[in-house]
Amino acid sequence: MCSTRTSAGSPEGDPAAASAPRLPARYLKIDIEFVRNPRHNERDRHVIRAIVALATGFGQETIAEGVEDEETLVLLRELGVDFAQGFHIGQPTRHVAVAR
Repeated sequence: MCSTRTSAGSPEGDPAAASAPRLPARYLKIDIEFVRNPRHNERDRHVIRAIVALATGFGQETIAEGVEDEETLVLLRELGVDFAQGFHIGQPTRHVAVAR
């Protein structure tokens, strides 16, 4: 196992971790792989909680993709997810205009 942390435990040696708080993103998206079955998969719940904590620490909001039922939506709310998208929320639509 390799660690990129200094002896003080800071991410100074990890370029990705050091630059993460400066990312110009407002949202951190939670991949559908973790959203498909969080009610029955403890690991998925742990990942979702970790992503929510990371986003909160960076001043970002979270979006869960692939929400397909009310039970999952309720659980995601309980886990602290800010926004959701998926067939349970609404069907995909075509963009009328794309801002340039």
